[in-house]
Amino acid sequence: MTHRQESVRAAAGGRLIESTAAYSALQRVELLVTSVSDRLQQIAGAYETDGVRVHVFRIQQALAEARQLTTGLDQRLRPLLTGRLDEFRGH
Repeated sequence: MTHRQESVRAAAGGRLIESTAAYSALQRVELLVTSVSDRLQQIAGAYETDGVRVHVFRIQQALAEARQLTTGLDQRLRPLLTGRLDEFRGH
């Protein structure tokens, strides 16, 4: 194998590792957003304010973690996700 082939192979391996990490982060963000959605539905049917406070706290935690996960994503995707997460946080 030539030096150029080794270099191309190493670069492809690096891109694969980055893609795998980004995919994992996106899956986690999806799970967190689903959790936020579930908690919002639970809040809509809640009668106790203490329960609502717990849900709101967990929602804030999930959104903060999701926002943190976006830091390692592609520069084109990051602003789209962070914008949506900030919208969620505003509500």
